[in-house]
Amino acid sequence: MRRIFCFMMVTALFCSCTKEENETQGSIYGVITEMDSAEPMRATSVELHSKSNNSNYLLLTKTVTYDDGHYEFNNLSTGSYRLVLNAEGYKNITHDVLVDGSKTSKGDMQLERLVIGVSISANISQISTNFATIQASYTVSSYSPPQISEVGFFYAKHKNPSNGGSKMVATKYSIGGGLNFTAYGFNSTATGLIPNSTYYVQAFIKSSINNGIAIDYSNEISFIAADYITIGSIDIQQTDISNQSNWITAKMLCEQSAVGGHFDWRLPTVGELGLIYANKGIIGGLSGYYYWSSTPYNTNYYYQMVFNSTYSNSSGATTYHNQNYSSVSTATYPSTTYTFHVRAVRTHN
Repeated sequence: MRRIFCFMMVTALFCSCTKEENETQGSIYGVITEMDSAEPMRATSVELHSKSNNSNYLLLTKTVTYDDGHYEFNNLSTGSYRLVLNAEGYKNITHDVLVDGSKTSKGDMQLERLVIGVSISANISQISTNFATIQASYTVSSYSPPQISEVGFFYAKHKNPSNGGSKMVATKYSIGGGLNFTAYGFNSTATGLIPNSTYYVQAFIKSSINNGIAIDYSNEISFIAADYITIGSIDIQQTDISNQSNWITAKMLCEQSAVGGHFDWRLPTVGELGLIYANKGIIGGLSGYYYWSSTPYNTNYYYQMVFNSTYSNSSGATTYHNQNYSSVSTATYPSTTYTFHVRAVRTHN
């Protein structure tokens, strides 16, 4: 009986100590936002430093923010702590926090951008089902140009892709200039895209300055990863709509297409067929046979083009030269009752 009583006393004492210890464990909870936009900062590293006996702060642990910008440190003893943020493109921040008992201390912070002051323009030059080629350019003064350490792009399925998006580093190259300025360009290809998804893109340039790393961004642009590729001023579907349609059916099939969520597909002009032929290696999936165009020869005849440079047809054939492209192919104007391949295009916008 005495043994049971002693065991119960020891157990109660242990539980009491454990409860008291847990009650003295506090936490820090905070949200990191960008000062200008007030948007939450995703995947931002936050360091937690604890105050030692000699009043120095030593790194204890670190974490990263969630998509809503929040972070938290739990099971902290009562005492003084320091939060440290060193995010590229923003001023470094330290914020002292006191943890008191079992309370949750607030650690909200705002990040202020560091900028170089250079304007950047960006555009999408090619779009496909699972990749997109992005180009950018910027101009700097020839007298006191900033020392650019890195250029590239951020892309993501959410807006403001520089905040938590995928990063692509590129190589800059000179694209000309004048007496007082020099222009540079750079490009890269985003791969592994999800078809029919909208992506947002920002170009960036980076430079080291006295109080951190400054980054300038382009305006945000967007595109849809779809079953077409953009070349020049037109979007081109990457598969044939038909391989055996007369002209009237070919026109109807193009106009009824809804690839990529667009409803303005059409037959290409004979000039656009020349562009497609010149880029057939990039576009892919093209036959070596004839393709219909929307360019009329007369009321009942429309031009078409053969996509095989070795193929010749002396019946009603003319050699078609497009002044904008070096390739030469053969364009003919058969009756609309003939059946040929069909590839849809639309004007890119």
